[in-house]
Amino acid sequence: MQLIHVEDREADIFESLSERLRRGMSFIVRAQSWRNVIVDDGIENFLEHMQSQPRSFRRVVTLSRRTKTWQTRSPERDGRQATLAFAAAPVVIRIPNVRVGALHAPLHVNA
Repeated sequence: MQLIHVEDREADIFESLSERLRRGMSFIVRAQSWRNVIVDDGIENFLEHMQSQPRSFRRVVTLSRRTKTWQTRSPERDGRQATLAFAAAPVVIRIPNVRVGALHAPLHVNA
């Protein structure tokens, strides 16, 4: 059995990703930050880079109606159909500009 950690967008912290790779863990993280990746001709924003990749497949999903509660900061929305488009590509995540320690190197991951 193989465990795959599925994490929300707050899990894309560089040090956390680095530690999971060091431990040989398998993981899926929903990206949020404006992280930079190293590409052939320099540096590119991760989200923009992934948007330029060919789509592997698409799925239509039903999103339920969401009401405002005291537990959520998300706005209300009507239920609707949404099309999800999936892309994948190997990327090299650049070390952030903030100091993260001398032992870190760029991260090679499949995105």
